[in-house]
Parts: sequence; C-alpha cells; structure tokens
Amino acid sequence: MFGNNSSIVNKDKTVPSFVTMNYDEASENAKDLGITLVKGATVESTEEKDQILSQDIEEGTAITKGMEIIVTVSSGAETYKLPDVVGYSEADAISKITKELPNANIVLEYKSDDKSTEGSVIKQSPEGNSDVMESVDVVLTICRDESSLNAVVPNVVGLPEADAKEKIVSSGLTVGNVSNTTSTTVAKGYVITQTATPGEEILKSSTIDIVVSSGRPASSSGSSSNSNNSGNSNSNQSPSGNSTSPSNNTPPSNTQPSGTDSEDDMPTIGSMGSDTTNNTNGDTSGTTNSSTANQ
Repeated sequence: MFGNNSSIVNKDKTVPSFVTMNYDEASENAKDLGITLVKGATVESTEEKDQILSQDIEEGTAITKGMEIIVTVSSGAETYKLPDVVGYSEADAISKITKELPNANIVLEYKSDDKSTEGSVIKQSPEGNSDVMESVDVVLTICRDESSLNAVVPNVVGLPEADAKEKIVSSGLTVGNVSNTTSTTVAKGYVITQTATPGEEILKSSTIDIVVSSGRPASSSGSSSNSNNSGNSNSNQSPSGNSTSPSNNTPPSNTQPSGTDSEDDMPTIGSMGSDTTNNTNGDTSGTTNSSTANQ
C-alpha cells in the first residue's frame, strides 16, 4: 500500500484532458507534468489532422511516476477539389459541382453585372480548385438583369382563390402549393394564409404558397341536437307548421326572398365569426327574430 502511494508524483496533480488539442502541443504539456503521450490509433475524422480525439486515462486521475497515456488522433477529413465554375451557366455550374461533390449544398445569389453574360456565374465561394469537404456549402453568384431581380410580394389573404392566383402572377411571381383547410371565420374559396410577407422584395419567379378555406368544419353536434329535440320548441316551425332544419353544415337562412348570404358568400376576414339562427315568433305574419351565436 505504501509502495503504491510512493509512485504518486504529486497528489495535487491530476491528469488533464488532452482531447481537442494538437498532438505535438499536448505532448509538450504532458512532459511538464511528467507524463508521456503515446500516439495510438489514427482515425478518419472531420476534425483537423493530429487533433486528439480520445485518451485512455481519464481526466482527474492522479499522476504517477513514468505515466504513459495513449491517445487516438485524427487523420483529418478527406478533401476534394472544388470545380471552378465561374463563367458557366447556372444550370451547368450546378451540374458540374454536384457531379464532383454529390453532398455539396449549393446556395444561389443574384446580382446585376453589365460586364457578364445574363445567367452566368460571376463569383463562387469557396473559390474554384479549393480543397473542401464533400459536404461543403458553395455560394454561386449569378448575373441577372437588374430589372428582373426583385418583385414585391402582394397581400392575397382574404381574396378569392382565383383572384389571389391572378395577383401573384401579375406581380411576377409563381403560384406554388395550394392547400385547403376548414375555417369558421373565412368563407369557402377564400385565402386564409400565404407564404412570404406582403410588401417584402423577393426574387422574381419565386413561388408563393396559399391555404384556401374549404368552409366550416363538419360537425355532428347540430344534427344530434335537432334529433334529440325533435318536436319540441327548439325546432323551427314555418307558418304552415312544417319544420325546417339546417342541411349539412350550412346555417339556417332567413325565409326572405333576397339579400341572404349563403356559406359560400360569407364575408371575408374581419366581418366573419358568427352564424345567424332564425327563430319564428310563432305568428302567421312570418316575421323572424335573429340571434347571433359566436363561433
């Protein structure tokens, strides 16, 4: 027991972490502590060459006389030559880079340049022939006529679908994905939301996605209530005694001959959010009272 304790150089000194350090730098630091670093396995890694990845004696262990620590170091990541695509057309540049570096992430930027051909690459980053990782981010700057660079995003929320599409196209943009969802506040066929912020300047021909209302969500509560209370005072009675009830999810409409909006004619955003249920007051004049129930 005493023999083991005598091998401890200094009980206040413990093994530090050499991980992430360069091997040569770590070796010098280890010598000052009476430790010898031994290079063990060399493995391929995205870390820099000769960077220590692990050590076989944990940080915090008491240092003993003649201590050796085996470390695993990085051989460095495999690098590739990035093709020089300046002067290429946008399509050819993308094709050449992805052929050499299938995992490269290509980002396109556009800039006007009187001295360059429209649609050609005027700059790339990193530069051509650089040594890069296989998954490198490559930024290509493409020449575009200044007049064709930007378009202002229109506000199409609250418009009928057809009008919204027309407005998007007339702004120099492209209609993207059109999806439908139910809504209790937006009339069927009207736009609920859009991508891209209205008033924002974006590249012409960019796509704008829109979500269009398909009308009120289906609900069985109304029909169940009517069924359970058939024949009682909650059923609407016409002056002739015949009962009337809503069909599907369309709210009951007044018996007035004109001026009544159907579900498809609901007002758009800002004036919606309530359904009108008509109750006859029991006289033969056909006069009705309207009560509003917020959705």
